[in-house]
Amino acid sequence: MWPTTQPSLLIKLRKTSNEAAWTDFVAVYYPLIKRVCLRHGLKEIDAEDVCQNVFRDLHIYLPKFQYDPQKGRFRSWLIKSVEHEVYRKCKGLSKENYSRERSGDNHHLLVSQAGKCESEFITGMHELILKTGLENIKPLYTKDKWQAFEQTWLEEIEDTKVASALNKKVTWVRMWKSKIKHRLIEEVRALAQDMGIAENV
Repeated sequence: MWPTTQPSLLIKLRKTSNEAAWTDFVAVYYPLIKRVCLRHGLKEIDAEDVCQNVFRDLHIYLPKFQYDPQKGRFRSWLIKSVEHEVYRKCKGLSKENYSRERSGDNHHLLVSQAGKCESEFITGMHELILKTGLENIKPLYTKDKWQAFEQTWLEEIEDTKVASALNKKVTWVRMWKSKIKHRLIEEVRALAQDMGIAENV
């Protein structure tokens, strides 16, 4: 099951009592935020602090949330919040000192780091989407059909070798590789839309 992050979920998150919505949101974004932190050299405990701070700020921000794609994506706000917290934690700054540094000569350091955070975040989203897509569609196929797809497309083993190992014709292997690949593409597109990559969420 995939937790949606379309505007409907963001609206539900405005109600802090909606535990199901928060569970879905955290399930998606906690590992992504933590990934960014660890890739920037933070220790495990500091990465978890950043996650907690971001979700705390989210509690403050979401009651005021009004979905309007023309004003920018929710994901952009979230990434920006992560960038600020990562920078502050790397520098060992309190929120007060960080606010002063942002307006001082070191602001350019934060700006230069912004692209790195977004790149890591988006890469993590893509990897999560692919992993979830594969998990979602795998139960739809028999073991031999999935093996044909997995070995030829994911493991890049030659079609002829896979056909021989499965005791199937090469045309059968290629047919199911193609069918499952197209089903995966559909699933990935749907997940990307939910996660706000395909839409301005």
